[in-house]
Amino acid sequence: AWSDGRWTLDLPRPAAWRLEYQFTVRRDGDTVWTTDPGNPRRVPNPFGDKSEIRFPDYREPPWLLTPATGPVTEIATPAGRLARPVPVRLFSPAGLASDQPAPLLLAHDGSDLAERGRLLSWAAQHARTQPIRVALLDPPEGLRDQWYSADPDYCAHLAEVVLPAITARALTGPVIGLGASLGALAMLTLQRRHPGSVSGL
Repeated sequence: AWSDGRWTLDLPRPAAWRLEYQFTVRRDGDTVWTTDPGNPRRVPNPFGDKSEIRFPDYREPPWLLTPATGPVTEIATPAGRLARPVPVRLFSPAGLASDQPAPLLLAHDGSDLAERGRLLSWAAQHARTQPIRVALLDPPEGLRDQWYSADPDYCAHLAEVVLPAITARALTGPVIGLGASLGALAMLTLQRRHPGSVSGL
């Protein structure tokens, strides 16, 4: 509806406690993604800030406040058939010795999940009852779309180079693949092409 110089649209509340969103504005053949000018809450996103709604019954998960205590170690691997080596950082919760077995969470876009998704805070909280290591994988600038788009060379490199390099550093149990969007597609491709590499997605 158009009234008093402004468009309004009433939407039913989605089945969610919290919502991130953008507006799409089309004008004269151009399309612009923008935040909601009527909502001051913002959250950062690699593809542009999003507006945020926290509904009255939303409660932050308690693990968001858990300090991500534990060493983060860079693991160097050769590039092999890839244009560049895969940057790998391994988080281990405080007090977990390298010869103590623990599941491994293999995370695409790892640094972004750690920074915006507080993945290492979750892992530190989880470690209070069940230790878990987290391998943060980050594609170099300009290679994310290529590597994560079901690239067979990249998946073979994870299975044949990256995972052995991690397991040589720490005694791992089951390996769980984690990714969002193309990162999830790449994990699915790894699981389908190299079934013994990951235990779950």
